[in-house]
Amino acid sequence: MTVFLVLQIIIIVALVAVILVQKTSSDGFTGASSSPNSFLTGRATANLFTRTTAILATAFIVNSLALAYMASKSEKSASVIDKAFKEKTLEEKAAEAKKNLKVKIEDLEDSAQKIKEEIKNKIEPVKKNIKKESSELKQKIEEKTEELKKQVPTSE
Repeated sequence: MTVFLVLQIIIIVALVAVILVQKTSSDGFTGASSSPNSFLTGRATANLFTRTTAILATAFIVNSLALAYMASKSEKSASVIDKAFKEKTLEEKAAEAKKNLKVKIEDLEDSAQKIKEEIKNKIEPVKKNIKKESSELKQKIEEKTEELKKQVPTSE
């Protein structure tokens, strides 16, 4: 594609030069060279410049069409302006990330609260069972202590 762009620039420069050199009604650059001993006569020079202009104009159009075809087939389908409007600014991205982070933190807090409640619900029966067993053990220890006291003679 770069070759075609360089070729386009060369064609444009040559086309402008040929147009500027052509003879006008007020005798352009070639008006002074219409002496009988010159290489080309005035009419031949005009025909040469006309043909050269036509050839360069055709080359310009063909090259422009080739560049347009290559541009349409390239991977970059969106224009720079479209991309600029579609891209989010840094502030918008930061705000969106902050919002997503808040949502995730709230979800984690909800999950932590549910886990806390589940643990509490599972521990409560265990606590009651431990208290019950503890009081039963305490009672058994007191009974055994009383029993042992009765077995040991007291010295009075």
